[in-house]
Amino acid sequence: MQDNNRSILAFLRFFFPVLILFGTAGLSSAAQITLRWNDNSTNEDGFRIERRIGTSGTYQELVKITSNIVSYTDPNLSVATTYCYRVRAFNSRGNSSYSNENCATIPVPVSVAASFTLTVSRAGSGRGTITSSPAGINCRADCSQTYSSGTVVALSAVAASGSVFSGLAGDADCTDGNVTLNANLNCIATFNLASGNLARKRQPTGAVNPSIGEPDKIGVYSPSTGVWFLDRNGSSTWDGCQVDSCVQLFTGSNALPVVGDWNGSGLTRVGLFRVGLFAADPSEWFLDANGNGTWDGCAIDICSHSFGASTDLPVVGQWKRRGEDRIAIFRRADNQWHLDVNGNESFESCRIDKCPSLSIYQPGDVPVAGDWTGRGTTQLGLFRPSTGEWFLDRKNNGSWNGCKKDLCISSFGIAGDIPVSGDWSATGISSIGVFRPSSGQWFLDLNGNGTWDGPAIDLYVAGYGQTGDIPVVGKW
Repeated sequence: MQDNNRSILAFLRFFFPVLILFGTAGLSSAAQITLRWNDNSTNEDGFRIERRIGTSGTYQELVKITSNIVSYTDPNLSVATTYCYRVRAFNSRGNSSYSNENCATIPVPVSVAASFTLTVSRAGSGRGTITSSPAGINCRADCSQTYSSGTVVALSAVAASGSVFSGLAGDADCTDGNVTLNANLNCIATFNLASGNLARKRQPTGAVNPSIGEPDKIGVYSPSTGVWFLDRNGSSTWDGCQVDSCVQLFTGSNALPVVGDWNGSGLTRVGLFRVGLFAADPSEWFLDANGNGTWDGCAIDICSHSFGASTDLPVVGQWKRRGEDRIAIFRRADNQWHLDVNGNESFESCRIDKCPSLSIYQPGDVPVAGDWTGRGTTQLGLFRPSTGEWFLDRKNNGSWNGCKKDLCISSFGIAGDIPVSGDWSATGISSIGVFRPSSGQWFLDLNGNGTWDGPAIDLYVAGYGQTGDIPVVGKW
């Protein structure tokens, strides 16, 4: 809340210590933590409590409670697990600052035999199934099972046709497939496409611009697992976490992936646009500024707690000539972008920042952004999935000037495709493309003529991603 006409909510603080309470039976459902804090505000509508599991990762809103309540009990927690909390007040004008963070670990009572949960997730460009002995895990449908403490669970992998099993990763005891349950554990089974099914990247066409460096590369974010799979070596195939890049600690529920060069380093970093849970809630941004693949808090990384609404779509670009990428949203309700031109991670006004609008917009159109002219700044555009049409603001004046002055592309993509853009040839000019999540296929306009000319000329990638994945593009 930066406007002097708005009420300022007082800073909140936890009472110490956070209390940990246990039931006498059914540990996984009886463990609980009680939080208490000071109410130093006089005009709050209530409090938002946020929680994260473990000491790293992204906070998620746990619950909203009404005003003048200064305690909350979080029930049904798991033993041998660390939970961290923070609180802030809110009213109709916005949110207060966060309280200090406080963490507590649920210990295992020595007098009661504990149970622990084994969770298996799947990764990679291929497909397959993981089962367990003793039974419980059958990871196409059931990927989590609780076992008595000390149980040794053997995991078995069967690759689907056209795929190969590439190994187990995750917690330290996962790699050999025999997991001893003395704590809650998470294992990752990787399946990749067999070599005969892998696409190979073709040589770029056009004049390479040496100042640009490498061409943009593809990647996907899997909301179901919270893992990013980034094609770091640019082979257009998934070559495993040792060769390419797996980001596993930058994830959050109810969030969309965003990527950008947040600090002007020339490298693309990950980020999240977390949509508000309620219509009146603002959306939040969490950007990995130092590029370590972990959320390190707002003092080290970049965050914004009030840029966008729950129905907005995130957009990223260089709104000023060359430098770090900056955030924006597209508001479908009024066909308007809000661009953070001055780079302070907030939207102040259309006079200070920018509010472009393309009159060609129709409901269902998807916002896109790219440097369509090679001038060093990002221009806007729209993709129409129902027809495969693209409308690109090549003139970069924030309005639609028709196909003669701007750029119209008649047919590139089909319904269900997700639009992407990137400098596929390192020329400094962005070209279009689509990701087909139903099949993990990519169709990228390598020669930049706005037409799909087939895999002999343009860039076709098979099997990089699957249904539910969201595409990302950058210089990894």
